[in-house]
Amino acid sequence: MDFGLAKPVQAAFIASASAGTPTLSNWLTVEGTIVGTFQYMAPEQLEGKEADARSDIFAFGALLYEMGTGRAAFTAKSKASLIAAILSSQPPAVSTFEPMTPPALDWAIRTCLAKNPDERWQCFRDIVLELKWIATGGSQREHWVTRPHQYRVLAAFAATTVIAIAAVLYLLWMSMQPRSRDTTRFVMQLPAGHSLVVPDLDAPALDLSPDGRYLAYVAQRSGQQAIYLRPIDEFEAKPVPGTENGVAPFFSTDGDWLGFIADGKLKKVPLRGGPPLAICDVQNSGKASWGKNGFIVFRPAYGAGLSLVSANGGIPSVITKLDLSRSERAHGSPEFLPSGDAVLYTIWTGVTLERPQIAVLSLKNHQQKILVDFLCLFARLLQQPLPLHIGIIEFGISGRHFNPVDDQLVDIDQRRIGQILFCQRD
Repeated sequence: MDFGLAKPVQAAFIASASAGTPTLSNWLTVEGTIVGTFQYMAPEQLEGKEADARSDIFAFGALLYEMGTGRAAFTAKSKASLIAAILSSQPPAVSTFEPMTPPALDWAIRTCLAKNPDERWQCFRDIVLELKWIATGGSQREHWVTRPHQYRVLAAFAATTVIAIAAVLYLLWMSMQPRSRDTTRFVMQLPAGHSLVVPDLDAPALDLSPDGRYLAYVAQRSGQQAIYLRPIDEFEAKPVPGTENGVAPFFSTDGDWLGFIADGKLKKVPLRGGPPLAICDVQNSGKASWGKNGFIVFRPAYGAGLSLVSANGGIPSVITKLDLSRSERAHGSPEFLPSGDAVLYTIWTGVTLERPQIAVLSLKNHQQKILVDFLCLFARLLQQPLPLHIGIIEFGISGRHFNPVDDQLVDIDQRRIGQILFCQRD
């Protein structure tokens, strides 16, 4: 049975700055396409409008009507007539076919089948509470309880109870089903005359806002370098005032501020308008990350460890130092984990930086743990080849890909981490 509830994916975007390729957005279905079993589809779906949870409630009401009467809520000889019936007519009351039906159940089903989504139940919890109340006998008619018809009252009450219990179990089962994440991919084409600027391996040229609505990128136009901001649902990108010569853009966790590095300073600028503010001094253009605790982690100079500074400014504090006995040459690509209590970063070791490692640092107890040693990992994989992708190398360069992963991953062994990192780059 198909309720026609599949929707085109929206909201999540994966940006790729590939010059020369037109901007595209992949949709599962085109606007106006009707997919599903017509008898259970809400009017807004048939009209090609946006469907939401209240469309599910309409389909559930049609199913509940059929369970109570033994016949479909809407019937017709053709699909066109069926669509017209759903859009303009109401099915007969359940009590028309089952006289012992409690009025509250009839009303509950009729509310589910309202044409206007705003007039339906707004969430399934309301329906569950209503059905539980009906099942306890909260809507019995006084004249039902007469001795000649007492057996009919009991039979109707039992049927109503069974329907209510089945509906509650169905809703609980639906709420426990895992929901797959929707993914939307698109390719961004830079405006004419723009060229992307990547000044350093550890300085990202672009960043996506936490809510996925804005893309910030570094570009040059007519010899002038600045950070540009582009809403994902628009084609035009505008330079952010005060970001001239800026690199390595990154957003605050609330999306209200844009951080960047320019003219030897770590800076921030309000996206709603206002001048840029200097936070502290830096000697290189490396990646930085803004945590939900109000602090920014960054690398103040090449060949140094990581530092932490308040987003409001102040004196940075050193949180990692190079271990020269392990031939560490630099720490970079810092990224706050979602909890804000730990930082993921890359350790570059060896004379030619040939042995990168991914480590995590707890800001609570300042303990460091190596998650991935790529040299050891590659050696293990050579002993037991696996059908994995080379995307793990990209992960080693930029900790950004780790951002949505839960902090518990730090307790997983190295081999499992390697498989996860490879597979997530499908």
